[in-house]
Amino acid sequence: KVLKQVGRWMQHNSESIYGATGSPFLDIPWGYCTVKGRALYLHVFHPPGDGVLALEGLTTVANTAYLLMNPKKRLPFTQNGPVLRIELPSVLPDTINTVIVAELAGPPEVLPPLSPADSNGVFRLGHYTARTFGSAVKRFNRKGKFHISKWAAPQDSACWHFEVEQPRDFELSITYAAQADWVGQPYILQSDGQVIEAQVVETGDWYDYQTFVLEHVPTDVQALAMSLNSLSFQFGWFIMPQVSGWLQVRFGEFGFVPIFGMVAIFYLLATALEWQLFDRSKRPLPTFAPSSGD
Repeated sequence: KVLKQVGRWMQHNSESIYGATGSPFLDIPWGYCTVKGRALYLHVFHPPGDGVLALEGLTTVANTAYLLMNPKKRLPFTQNGPVLRIELPSVLPDTINTVIVAELAGPPEVLPPLSPADSNGVFRLGHYTARTFGSAVKRFNRKGKFHISKWAAPQDSACWHFEVEQPRDFELSITYAAQADWVGQPYILQSDGQVIEAQVVETGDWYDYQTFVLEHVPTDVQALAMSLNSLSFQFGWFIMPQVSGWLQVRFGEFGFVPIFGMVAIFYLLATALEWQLFDRSKRPLPTFAPSSGD
């Protein structure tokens, strides 16, 4: 009976499976997503109570949405920023897995997932929120846990994004497993231009993990790509870094570009005022110089 149900479902929805790739979204509370070209196939397992599918993080423009079992049945949708909302029909054609197709203007681009801090303020950057590149992949190991493997070349890498509410110092550590023939192989951790270089140390067998403390990372080198809330600017003779920090804390939700513009305008106005108040012939005009942590 189950196989017959699967067969009937595949007759109408196989397009969402064959030749499709996995979901680019970290978590979808109502179901799952597969991708093929410019199409998102939204598998609805648990229809939302309000009848609206909310897909967060999508930055590609959506052109249309419809039921895969009935392409002529166009579904109303709205897209505000990175949130796509599709209105479901009052009755779904499949009570187990109804597939909605969202056709996009291009290949789907999705905002990177954020890695949350734990109750102690520690960011544990593991497989779940990692974005892998090159040959690096997430795999399930023999000890019942996931890890990232297939590191073989410089282009094989993983990236994480997180936000820090208040600037502070961090201790950076790494956990890995390495056999004897990997000893001495170099690896790097990079954050907005700051590069930490290290070499692999033997830990034992394939899955004998050990943790190594690499470096103490001060606040002023926290990367923009890693934390929008840890920016620090240093300008001229009398504009203190606290100005940019105050603006970031107060208006950080507007993003980096508006904050950068506000600080730059403030700097230019203050520089012009100082230029008028002091002897120009004895003091050159200062230049705008973001710190290495920007």
